[in-house]
Amino acid sequence: MQHTTDYFSQSLQNYATAVDQKLSNLQADLGKVSTSSTTTDYLSQKTPANRDRVNKELQLQSIAGPWEALYVTDLNGKILATTSQKPIELGLPIFALPGGYGERFKILRDKNQIVSDVQNTAENVEFGDISMLRPIVVDGKTIGYTAGTYSLKNFENLLNISSGDNLHIYNSQALRVAQLGDVPVGFMHESIDKIYQNNKSVVEAKSININNNTQLIMLPAFGSGVISQLNWRIVGALNIDRILSDIDGFRREVYIVTFVVLFLVDVFLIFFFNWLIVNPLRYLKIIAQGIAAGDYKEHPLMDGRGDVIGRLQHSVSDMAQTLIHQQFLLEHKVKDQTIQLTNQVKDLSSAKAEILQSKAKDDALLSSIGEGVFAVNHNKEIILFNKAASNITGYSVEEVMGRKYDEILQFKVEKSHTGISTFIDQTLKGKQGVVQVNAFVKNKSGKWFPIADSVSPVVEKNTISGAIIVFRDITKELQIEETKTEFVSLASHQLRTPLTAISWYTELLLKDSHKDLTANQRKYIKEVQLGNERMVSLVNALLNLSRLELGTVAIDPQEISLSEVCESVQSEIKLLIKKRKQTFTVDVPSTVPAIKTDAQLLRIILQNFVTNAVKYTPENGTIEVHAEYINKNTTKYGQKISANTVLVSVEDNGYGIPKAENSKIFTKLYRASNIKTKNTDGTGLGMYMVKLLAEILKSSIWFTSIEGKGSTFYLAIPVDAKLNKAGNKPLEM
Repeated sequence: MQHTTDYFSQSLQNYATAVDQKLSNLQADLGKVSTSSTTTDYLSQKTPANRDRVNKELQLQSIAGPWEALYVTDLNGKILATTSQKPIELGLPIFALPGGYGERFKILRDKNQIVSDVQNTAENVEFGDISMLRPIVVDGKTIGYTAGTYSLKNFENLLNISSGDNLHIYNSQALRVAQLGDVPVGFMHESIDKIYQNNKSVVEAKSININNNTQLIMLPAFGSGVISQLNWRIVGALNIDRILSDIDGFRREVYIVTFVVLFLVDVFLIFFFNWLIVNPLRYLKIIAQGIAAGDYKEHPLMDGRGDVIGRLQHSVSDMAQTLIHQQFLLEHKVKDQTIQLTNQVKDLSSAKAEILQSKAKDDALLSSIGEGVFAVNHNKEIILFNKAASNITGYSVEEVMGRKYDEILQFKVEKSHTGISTFIDQTLKGKQGVVQVNAFVKNKSGKWFPIADSVSPVVEKNTISGAIIVFRDITKELQIEETKTEFVSLASHQLRTPLTAISWYTELLLKDSHKDLTANQRKYIKEVQLGNERMVSLVNALLNLSRLELGTVAIDPQEISLSEVCESVQSEIKLLIKKRKQTFTVDVPSTVPAIKTDAQLLRIILQNFVTNAVKYTPENGTIEVHAEYINKNTTKYGQKISANTVLVSVEDNGYGIPKAENSKIFTKLYRASNIKTKNTDGTGLGMYMVKLLAEILKSSIWFTSIEGKGSTFYLAIPVDAKLNKAGNKPLEM
């Protein structure tokens, strides 16, 4: 009986602990809603879309609880979202809810508490419910509340009460708040009164009968069932069948002990009989060892036993004679096998000679290749290094073979010369396939020079066993490219003078003072003027591009207002927007901080985004410019964005970009195929120049697009980037 009582006492404490844990989980559920970005975003911007997301989150938490009802309110307690099945009008203060709920939420708010006592504590109820309230805090300020009500009836499923157990939960005022079982209420109250009046934690056992004539016994387990968070207590009653089940358990234990004892006796007997025959077998072991060593005379067999051991000795003697015969046969067989092995060695020697000859051809072929080639195994150790690689790097084959490549060869990113997570390591780890990289490598003398790399993994049985790297010196190629860029810059400068003159003279001819011009003459001059403007735009683009590629652009970082830059861009293009009857909106919230960057370069990026959106959107279309401040590391619109960044998007519902051409949009002189048939002009340099400008401003750009539905271009600008001030020439506007 005592064993059952102790077990049930511990069970009551386990039930109480489970209730405490559930209360903590419910508080955590409210905490998730209170700290969710969905909730805080909605309280900051009460849009229908945000409200729908909050409702979905509340529904998920309500099902997980399961809660009777969940609420999200503003700072004044007005209900903004709820999962309640009762007809509750949004905007109604939660502190005015009927049935005493509003009063309880108000008390929780005023006393800065999270969990309330049970509703309707004036009398005992079958199942009460509890209320919880948590503030929604952003940047140290309370902006609203998350509240909920939870029925204690759910504890029946939570506690998974054993068959025959009966539990009742009482609050600190000795009022029953939940009945989890079939024990008569009056009987339980009688026991509770004894405990509170006599200040005891144990009640004398008492037998009663219920409808099915099953005898119940009240157990002294009250003191161990305390629900600490609310100072509630759990009282339990145990069916007499539980005591009988203990007796059955004792019987099972007796059966198990008996079985173990019998098993040990059997083991002892087995070892005893083994001992009786071990000594005779030891002698046979000595004989067998002698036979195994080939010394048959030193270990003669002994006769005289007619039992099993004796017969076994005769069998061993027969075995020895058989072994002598088998040894004779084996010697002849070994001679035959030796002849066969000799022939196989000759064949292997011939094959080795062919392999060496093939290797010599491969070495000669690698030596004749003009590009450097080296190979590494999966441990990054160099296993191949041709003559061209030796000439380019200055290291001999002997210096590099068998050593890890990154102990000798150093690679740096092109232009910036900063370290990179080497492309070779990424290939060996299987994170990328064939890779082509432009980088710088340091030769043995310590000089950096540019190379073009190609890395390919070596795959054997679906496993990467190494990599092959092919590289070449591109110093002359870069010099030629730089010469081309300088030529474009010089040509652009030389073209500007005659183009300016043409512009000036066409303006003079088109003035009203020249009334002697015929209509056709004025038409032709206007065509000349339009063509000249396109030429000036192209020359300016080429000149800007050459300055960007040569790195001579002047950078002047200052603290600027993004909204002012957007308004300036909108002002420039408003005539074209009006002409095309388009809707253009700019949304820069006041929460977007000032940005320390180059205002002119940022303005050129946004001007290109907006101009393209207007040109490549048909009449009556829509263009939207939106900005938001990102205060923590996150991923949005398919891109990772660092904290303290301003994200600007330009969205249109225009022609869109074919999916197959997405990777080419930011390349030089490229225009999407679907807009070439439209009546739009362009040089194909704008997006390439935007990419270079974004790199200068240490920003990132990307886009999403669906052909026929529109595009959205994104620019992520650091609020306080450290910009390099290398150049001294401004860009032409």
